[in-house]
Amino acid sequence: SPYGDGWIVKMTLTNPEQVSNLMDAAAYKVEIGE
Repeated sequence: SPYGDGWIVKMTLTNPEQVSNLMDAAAYKVEIGE
């Protein structure tokens, strides 16, 4: 869990403009219906 022990993800973006489409925790909870 990123909120417990934590974890790191390294990504290489092919289109850096897509970062603006990423969701924060609140938006993700809405997306999955929590």
